[in-house]
Amino acid sequence: MRSFSKSFTLILVSQCYTVADLQRELVPVQDGLSAEESEETWDTIATAITKLIALTKGCSADFPRDILEAVRGLSRPLNNAINSERTKLSGVAIELIASLSRELQRSFEPLLPLFIPTLLSMCTR
Repeated sequence: MRSFSKSFTLILVSQCYTVADLQRELVPVQDGLSAEESEETWDTIATAITKLIALTKGCSADFPRDILEAVRGLSRPLNNAINSERTKLSGVAIELIASLSRELQRSFEPLLPLFIPTLLSMCTR
């Protein structure tokens, strides 16, 4: 596992060697993102998104379709996190979108309609 630091947030890179590895690693992400945002849960949601960033960095080259499918299924809670008033939560969610676009490159295009409207509306606040 490699790590690097960006914006004072340590992001680990999670390697997956099979689709089964990726799916197993996605379970805690999906669980964390299924929580309704509150004072008690926002950090759990941010941690789940951070884990998804690590998976994006470590697995998207080998399993881009699976990453796309997972993110597509999580688009509603991810958009909610982007719209959050908590800057740490919205920041890590925006960082995920940046990471996805960087790692997936042209494969990111199917996700544009899911996230661009939210990002644009955020710019008007």
